[in-house]
Amino acid sequence: MNKKYKDISTYFVSNKRQRSDVDGNNSDAATITTHFYGTNNNNGSEIIDNDVISVTIPSLSATQHHDTTISIPAYTDDIGLYVSNNTAKNDFSLLNRLLTKPWIPPSNYNYPKIEQSGKTRSVCQHSWLVRYSWLNYSKMHQGIYCRYCVLFSRKCENQYLGQLIKKPLRSLKDATEYLSNHNECNYHKLSVSQATECVSRYAYTNSDVNILLNNINEQQQNENRRILASIIKCILFLSRKNIAFRGNDENGFSDDNNTNPGNLKSLVLFAADAGDQALQKHLNHHQKNATYLGWQTQNELVKICAMLIKNKLLNEVISTEKFYAIIADETADISALSDTTAAGIAKAITTFIQASGLKIEKIRGQGYDGANVVAGRLGGVQKLIRDIVPRANYVHCSNHSLDLVLAVAYYLVESGDSETSGLARSYRKALTDIDFVIPLIVVNRVFCTTKPYAEQLQKPTCDLLKCYQSMEHPSTYLAELIYDDNQVNELYNKFTKFIELNEIDNCLSRTASRRYESVKDYFIDVYRTFTQVKYVRWETV
Repeated sequence: MNKKYKDISTYFVSNKRQRSDVDGNNSDAATITTHFYGTNNNNGSEIIDNDVISVTIPSLSATQHHDTTISIPAYTDDIGLYVSNNTAKNDFSLLNRLLTKPWIPPSNYNYPKIEQSGKTRSVCQHSWLVRYSWLNYSKMHQGIYCRYCVLFSRKCENQYLGQLIKKPLRSLKDATEYLSNHNECNYHKLSVSQATECVSRYAYTNSDVNILLNNINEQQQNENRRILASIIKCILFLSRKNIAFRGNDENGFSDDNNTNPGNLKSLVLFAADAGDQALQKHLNHHQKNATYLGWQTQNELVKICAMLIKNKLLNEVISTEKFYAIIADETADISALSDTTAAGIAKAITTFIQASGLKIEKIRGQGYDGANVVAGRLGGVQKLIRDIVPRANYVHCSNHSLDLVLAVAYYLVESGDSETSGLARSYRKALTDIDFVIPLIVVNRVFCTTKPYAEQLQKPTCDLLKCYQSMEHPSTYLAELIYDDNQVNELYNKFTKFIELNEIDNCLSRTASRRYESVKDYFIDVYRTFTQVKYVRWETV
């Protein structure tokens, strides 16, 4: 080889000074050193030395059949640096910066120009970068790339990776159509999806997959709790009002004339329509097997509410060591008590008391109905309980007695003979008249004072001397009732609350209106008259 030529490439180098192929109008272009090679650079790698990049690029001229090596300043955010390498993939921070803050030339940037089909064209138009947000101009390669496809490039057997991915796109005649087709291709869409996922995960750089999954699970749990809270509020509302839950249609939510989904489902639908967003979302998107409104779920939620209420009451009694009473009655339920004798029922009651953490010696009262198995004086449940706790006094259940009275009264009004029904209606009307209510309130107040002394006088073991000495206390109290206006006003306020609670008309009857101007005048006259009579009789005793 001739010593004049150091390597084979110098055989193809002209000694004449070459003209620059870069337009002189590009003020941003650095000094360009051009060499002509007969062969292309095989590896196409970029060599960074002292912040200057030497890169081999295809000829910008359509009539020039050789490659050009140029030296330009290096920019770490130039997309051309990351073509066909994994540098950005290995640096999460760099990858996020390239995706979210890419280098974009200003609108007045002077792009290099090439000669194509006898015309001089710019290698890039700024409108392309504005229209397609995924485009990036590479100053190093003097062309445009798809930012997402370059940074998330991958092998593709059935698709050739050319312009925009492996090499730059420069001023095609149909560049707009080419860019539009690339925007719709599956390779690009997958790259966009991966880039979006990468950016969203960058905020959770320090979180691993388990923490992310736990956060998702926690969000779902909180959403489910909000739904259950709304449903439980509806359950508590119906329970307080003693309203039935279910209807004749357990599978749907329709509330037309032919089907009845039940009060609970109807109330849930009402709450959703009234603005409960958690219920709205649940009813619109719930799975068929996760409505939380089936009869099994309803029963379970009712049991949980009952358990919480019971535990709260028990904890209050246990913590304060208060005395308590027990009430029991027969009912058709799922308890399935096999031994219904007095001993079996008493054992079930004492077992429940002990399991609840209550002290059985704190019982001070028992309440049952009049059945002999529970109320029997010799072998009933109340007797067996009193054998354990002598102070557990038995009282016939007042609620049960009242229920029996009301049941009989209703029967007499609706189904009795004409004379009995007439009397029952008259009694019912009298009970809802202030002519009956006013004496009832007044008598109750006075007799509450005198009853203990009256019972003491009726005992066979009564000590008359002691009773006589104690008469001074009720006499003084009755005198205060007559002349103390505060006592009168207090009792009248209780009267007005009573008639409001029982929906009784607060108006004078025809007979009373002839003597009194107002209901209060009527009340005060009855009050003072009865109290005065009672006081006089008490003094005579």
